[in-house]
Amino acid sequence: MVSLAPVAPLSCRLLLACVLLAVAVGVSGSLSGSGCSVLAEQAVMVFEASVMKREMGEQDSELLFPLLHTLFVRHRDDNDVRFRLLIDIGANVGRTSRTLMDTFSDVACHDLVNAGAVGHLKCRPEATSPRVVAFEPIPTNFELMVNHATRCHWTEAGWSGLLAAVGDSTHNVTFYTSGSAGDEQASQDAGASYSNAVQISTMVLSLDDLLFGNPALPLHTGALPVFSSESVFLLKVDTEGYDYGVIHGAERALRERRVRFLAFEYNTKWFSAERTYSLKDAVALLFTTHAMVCFYITDSALIPISSKYWLPNYDVRRWSNVFCGHVDDPGLRWLVRAYNTRKVEGSVSVRWHCFDAAGGGADRRRHSGRL
Repeated sequence: MVSLAPVAPLSCRLLLACVLLAVAVGVSGSLSGSGCSVLAEQAVMVFEASVMKREMGEQDSELLFPLLHTLFVRHRDDNDVRFRLLIDIGANVGRTSRTLMDTFSDVACHDLVNAGAVGHLKCRPEATSPRVVAFEPIPTNFELMVNHATRCHWTEAGWSGLLAAVGDSTHNVTFYTSGSAGDEQASQDAGASYSNAVQISTMVLSLDDLLFGNPALPLHTGALPVFSSESVFLLKVDTEGYDYGVIHGAERALRERRVRFLAFEYNTKWFSAERTYSLKDAVALLFTTHAMVCFYITDSALIPISSKYWLPNYDVRRWSNVFCGHVDDPGLRWLVRAYNTRKVEGSVSVRWHCFDAAGGGADRRRHSGRL
């Protein structure tokens, strides 16, 4: 069960962060302040080795999905279905949504039912099923994603999509895009996009407005799902440099612990259009205000980067991904240990259900993921 206790005092958060750091580098037993310093040095060594191997540009949050699914199933089996929202912000044509659906949902069950392969088969009741909600502001990308969702029966298994961006508040904004389907570089910054970019006007929503309700929400975003009684198990953010704004727009949700896990992208686009906030600012905000500890995702380990364990070495301004959870969440401690002690050289085969990024026929290829 996720603790809903008030945010712990800073001293307690530091101690809990130290315990998580010990888990990250594989140490057990009691720890002193000097012991934490030694652990921090070990973490830096792991991090620098990852940078040397250029792992920072290769690992994203999808590596954690199987372990997150294990935690999700535990809660479902305990009849705790509050945290069943999986939110995909910056969904593009739906690649992450595809992985979320394949990992968490009963989409394979619905495939069999729709094909008439198993007449008596019953899929998981809707009340205990995960709900994947995908946000994409670029119409051409959104159209491709919806086509995939229709063809692959995602909507029947709990998926919904909204043609909108997510940010720090609810307002209109101009996006700059190539106009091509599948554009992954569309941005609110003209300088960070294309020299001959196409301009489109898009609605930006805040996560707080969506979770807690806002009568000013525009109708043209489509049928807004009802979130009031549900909480977010995983909030995945990939907004081409505006991830910090999304975090600000989820301030109440984070404060009231309506978000259990957070994953966001960090790259040079954070600093375009004269924005000055950094990764250090983001992890400091999450730790001091919301008692969340953050980790760099590398192939070797999850490396803690919060509070006094932050070092200038960690400000690697190239494509990388960060994962965060509450310091007093036993599920986070289990996940860190499980990820950092897994056999990296092993692999499991994952079937990508019915997906083709180009919008053509179903893609039944198999992908080997290191998990």
